[in-house]
Amino acid sequence: MKYQNMKVILCRMNNILLVAITISISILISAHSQAKPPNVQIVELYEKAKAGDKASLEILFHNARKGNVDAQNGLALMYLNGTGVQNNYLEAFKWCLQAAQQGDPIAQSNLGTMYAQGLGVVRNDTEALNWFRKAAAQGNAQAKLSLGLIYTNGLGVVRDPTEGLNWTRKAAEQGLPIAQNNLGSMYLDGIGTKRNYPEAVEWFRKAAIQGLALAQYNLGVLYAEGQAVPKDVVQAASLYRSSAEQGLAQAQYNLALSYATGTGVKQNDREAFEWFLKAAEQGYISAQNSLGAMYSMGRGVNIDLSNAYKWLTIAQIMALPASIEFNDATRNLSILSEHLLPQQQKKAQQEAAKWVALFRDRELHRKISDYPFQ
Repeated sequence: MKYQNMKVILCRMNNILLVAITISISILISAHSQAKPPNVQIVELYEKAKAGDKASLEILFHNARKGNVDAQNGLALMYLNGTGVQNNYLEAFKWCLQAAQQGDPIAQSNLGTMYAQGLGVVRNDTEALNWFRKAAAQGNAQAKLSLGLIYTNGLGVVRDPTEGLNWTRKAAEQGLPIAQNNLGSMYLDGIGTKRNYPEAVEWFRKAAIQGLALAQYNLGVLYAEGQAVPKDVVQAASLYRSSAEQGLAQAQYNLALSYATGTGVKQNDREAFEWFLKAAEQGYISAQNSLGAMYSMGRGVNIDLSNAYKWLTIAQIMALPASIEFNDATRNLSILSEHLLPQQQKKAQQEAAKWVALFRDRELHRKISDYPFQ
């Protein structure tokens, strides 16, 4: 049985899935904001309340009710993530709105996100655009990036990739890593501008240097393919590892391929198996297919046809019908079925169905990302 669908994949603009329109409330400050630094005492209260300290939570509530925007933003994040309090989008929206109405650009950007995603409020693209514009007018980099995505994808506005590029560049120039990555993708694919490979590489590199896993991965793919940069599989593997160690499933998969084939690293089946497993457990279907192949061939692990059948069944369930991943899984399951008893197949299928159900439940209830404060 061969590895199936082992190829590198570049996460370009159409695959970013509005990665920048994420909740950005926190009580930490970074260089991307022009807002005033938050009150240090409120920061301490927030951290303690988030960890479960009831007294600090009460004081945080007291300050929020008195109109302290840092306390309001903190409560909004806690309710969004269910940290220190029970997850409640309605409460999160309430506190975010109060801070936004006071003119706080962080809250305004986050409120735009809540309207864009329908969190605690009915989804409303017009309202989202309104609040993003208010925050962007105050120099908020995250809001600028969100406007870039809105115009690029035509979300509630007439699609205008050029305007999208302009807003994305403004956010990137403020040093926001995900904006730099998105801008690199736009130059690479010619979205809102002519293709410009040197610009693409420059912006990917800026974001990668800041430690953004997606940019490290994208830059790694360019090196692996020799696209826009001289081909360098060693550099590609190094970038994949930096990204994979941060948990990016695509990078984990490509790093596994590097080890499986000895491309850019010393060939090592055990390392390949471990990285395929990490990616597979995150729901990466190509990795699930490859993991099935590893178990069936005994590469990096003892031969285990039941586990091979389980992971191939998982891939088949999760893949779109008639997709390459689906066809790969189906073909390999057919081969394996000749070597397993019906009861062994049934048990593996039951285990696969249980795994998929648990995975989908986790994804459904996955907490909103605690994106660094702008």
